[in-house]
Amino acid sequence: MNAQTILTPAPSKPVQFLAWAKNVPYLVTFTRNGSGYFDLFVFVVADSDFRNSLADQPRELSADPGVVQASKSPSAYIEAILERAA
Repeated sequence: MNAQTILTPAPSKPVQFLAWAKNVPYLVTFTRNGSGYFDLFVFVVADSDFRNSLADQPRELSADPGVVQASKSPSAYIEAILERAA
């Protein structure tokens, strides 16, 4: 039996930015390969004036890196997801 080593890509340095959905600001932390082979988004509502939003508590979303790279930018990708979910 031959053993194979499977290498998981190292995560990139996390990047933070604001994303908007239905006029609600979200603070997003994006890490390429942050969830093994998948990109990781962690987002939380960024303004305490907005209660009962999609992410009053931090939420995680793993995404296919190819799909994220095919979008205009990571922020454009997550904003489209948040708009549909809000």
